Amino acid sequence: MSTPEEVVPETTPPATPSPEATRLSARWLAGGLVAVAVALVVGVSTGPVGIPPGRVILELLDRLPLLTVDSGLSESQQAIVWDLRAPRVVLGILVGSMLAGSGAAYQGVFRNPLADPYLLGIAAGAGLGATLAIVSGLGDGIGLVDPVPLAAFVGALVAVTAAGTLSVRRGIAMPPTTLILAGVAVASFFTALQTFVQQQHAETLRQVQTIRPRGPPPPSASTTTWSPAREMDPPPRRVRQPAS
Repeated sequence: MSTPEEVVPETTPPATPSPEATRLSARWLAGGLVAVAVALVVGVSTGPVGIPPGRVILELLDRLPLLTVDSGLSESQQAIVWDLRAPRVVLGILVGSMLAGSGAAYQGVFRNPLADPYLLGIAAGAGLGATLAIVSGLGDGIGLVDPVPLAAFVGALVAVTAAGTLSVRRGIAMPPTTLILAGVAVASFFTALQTFVQQQHAETLRQVQTIRPRGPPPPSASTTTWSPAREMDPPPRRVRQPAS
């Protein structure tokens, strides 16, 4: 007696979004530019010395080419705007744009909106690489040319390679959840290794932390000038002649 053949239901491949659906629309782009402009004005006008946002806008417009606007700010207020607050805001915008661009590229490469350096173990690998470089005497993290950032970059590459390898089986990529779980496992492993190295070389790390304050402080948003901000010098300040 013959048995009826099994009917295997046809499976349709998941629909991939069209390029038009994933492209940045003009509305979102305009909203981002407006948000950056608002953050720029608020960052420059906020501080111990209060400067009205309207005058800040006029002062910013005065620096545009072929445009002359009297902002009404005094010499000291102009110095506060251009020498103290504007470099900090520009540095924050540059760092934020770099983080946003790298995060978008990260999620696009892995095709996973949850991908970030912490979930995939990249931060743990970078921390382990930097720790190994410090305890081995290659560098102390001070200065522009130092092996510590290079070792951190190599550790991050090793971590992302390990996470990607664990998420692939027989040459076939697993679902995104497998990549996330592999990244969590790699992050835990590298964090455990870093903790072990720190405990074995506690005295060396303590000496590095003691010596670091004697060197020049690293650039930050609270102490930056125009030089760290990609050598962006402010435009020459116009000197207004008093009316006769």
